[in-house]
Amino acid sequence: MKLERNLIDTMTISDFADEHDLVMVITERPGRSNEHDRFYAMFKGAEVLEGTNILRGEFGNGYTETQAIREYGFAISNRTLVIDAMGPKRRKIQVPTLTF
Repeated sequence: MKLERNLIDTMTISDFADEHDLVMVITERPGRSNEHDRFYAMFKGAEVLEGTNILRGEFGNGYTETQAIREYGFAISNRTLVIDAMGPKRRKIQVPTLTF
């Protein structure tokens, strides 16, 4: 039997960051020790491309650092990231479905 598979490209967020030399920045908001948005996470210098020419900041919130990273991964999966959008090393990266 011949098979043709069209599977969704998946990767862990850690492997994705390593492959593209990205740094995850995690910030703790003061005074929010028991709230859903205590931490937020995002790749340093990364913005999400909306349509053909609109850039938007994206981040993930969480009670813990891990939850914030996971939420960020869901938010950027299957989208295009622009790194260093206004700098000399601007690059676009197509994000696969990120897993954890």
